[in-house]
Amino acid sequence: MGLYNTTTMDNPITMDALTLLREVSDAYRSLRSLSVEASILTESGDENFSQHSDQRVHFLYAAPDRIRYERFGRNGIVQVADGKELHTSFGGGRFAGKPRYSSVPAAKIPRLPHLFQPDFPFVVADEVFLYQGIEQGVVAAQILRHEDGCHVVSVT
Repeated sequence: MGLYNTTTMDNPITMDALTLLREVSDAYRSLRSLSVEASILTESGDENFSQHSDQRVHFLYAAPDRIRYERFGRNGIVQVADGKELHTSFGGGRFAGKPRYSSVPAAKIPRLPHLFQPDFPFVVADEVFLYQGIEQGVVAAQILRHEDGCHVVSVT
């Protein structure tokens, strides 16, 4: 799951992991807006072959149904959900050819992009930034350690 700052939570030292996940979920449900700038690092491979990727992204959210997601670089993408439609523009880089654009009515989208899905917690192309519902489907959760005012949590 990663790190979550608990400076505003009551008595975080005695909090169990599932309670922490519920509070994270509640905090995201009550958001009116969110802005995130991040570098997403991806590594895969073994001793014979490895691959490393570093992508800069910018994500904006305005409750309840508006987002703007930008992934920069050669494989860049822009997604905008305006409450009525989801617009996506991608390609157009040096080797990607002509840029592509698509638009889908919001009524045909079962959920906002970039929303955490318990059934698919690891999704490469749809980075997760909205964690409401993160406590759903939890079989086990354990706080592993505390780092710089944050909890490191293991979740099954």
